[in-house]
Amino acid sequence: MAIAYLGRVGFVNKGVYNVITTYKLNDVVTYANSTYSCLVAGTASLPGINTDWTIWIDSTKYVSKDSTTGAAKIPAGTDAERPLVGALVNGSTRYNTDSKRMEVYDTVYGWTSAGGGQLLGTAETKAIQFMAQTTDEDLVIPDGSNGFAIDSLEILEGGSLTIPNGSVFKIL
Repeated sequence: MAIAYLGRVGFVNKGVYNVITTYKLNDVVTYANSTYSCLVAGTASLPGINTDWTIWIDSTKYVSKDSTTGAAKIPAGTDAERPLVGALVNGSTRYNTDSKRMEVYDTVYGWTSAGGGQLLGTAETKAIQFMAQTTDEDLVIPDGSNGFAIDSLEILEGGSLTIPNGSVFKIL
């Protein structure tokens, strides 16, 4: 009976990438919150999308959680860091570090605040609506809709309020 040496079969998890370790073909490492597989034995390059490594799991494309019973880690960033519109679908969700609110993307209204504090015309009918007294947002009342503010609404520099024909806005 002949015995054939197959070499390494499968992948070997080497844990967190270490610059002093010499990696072999199919070694798997984690680096910069992603998981990579070695394509070239003896590589000294940093893991990344290059000729020596291939990405297995890009954790930047998945929502993670802090524990089995904890909270989801939602993508977060400023207004300027919002994803490009062409890459979005209805329901895309993130935390806006400028407004300190969750926001949801919709192809009609763009980015809108999710939940309490939502302003003018983008929320479904609710029994109680929370509103800010000042805003620097561009607010648009949808055609044929009504909007209101209690006591006052100060539109700060950089913001606007658009009331199209057929819509009504009142200060109560």
